[in-house]
Amino acid sequence: MSKYPFIKKGEIDFGTITNSCLWADIQLKHDIIRVYSFHLQSNQITKDAEKLASDKDLVQKEAWYDIKGILRKFKNRHIQRSRQAEKIVAHAEQTDNKLILAGDMNDSPQSYTYHTLSRLGKDAFRERGVGLGTTFGGVIPLLRIDYIFVDNALQVATFDVIRKDFSDHYPLISTIEWPEPTVDK
Repeated sequence: MSKYPFIKKGEIDFGTITNSCLWADIQLKHDIIRVYSFHLQSNQITKDAEKLASDKDLVQKEAWYDIKGILRKFKNRHIQRSRQAEKIVAHAEQTDNKLILAGDMNDSPQSYTYHTLSRLGKDAFRERGVGLGTTFGGVIPLLRIDYIFVDNALQVATFDVIRKDFSDHYPLISTIEWPEPTVDK
């Protein structure tokens, strides 16, 4: 929902029912902004990691089979996220509008996925965040896997992670400022 009118909107199809990217061109007072909201492929290893941490002795052969399975899942999901990010970038490069991208990337700031999407704008946490910026409250601690990327022509005034247990991911809130339009004389 928006108090500003949508000029165009759509979805980038990732070919799955659990992951997608919605986008909308929104008419602001002096500008049109394109906003992307995405949910990229999860690693789907939380239950495996919990089981391994609680049930397994790492000297047992069975534990190493479980670790190998976790690493295989992680590799395959990383490849899927990379392709999803590349689709978003290809779509975003088709517009001249300023961009804001926000969502659950399920990947770290050191990943190919992060570097692919960060080509479209600056990381709001790096601009105005404090601390570690942890966005995931699950069994694997201290992960920052949710992001807001802001067009380089815009300014990030504030950024906060709201540490409430609405889900295993914490909500992000950012105030973004637009430069005043220049008037030709």
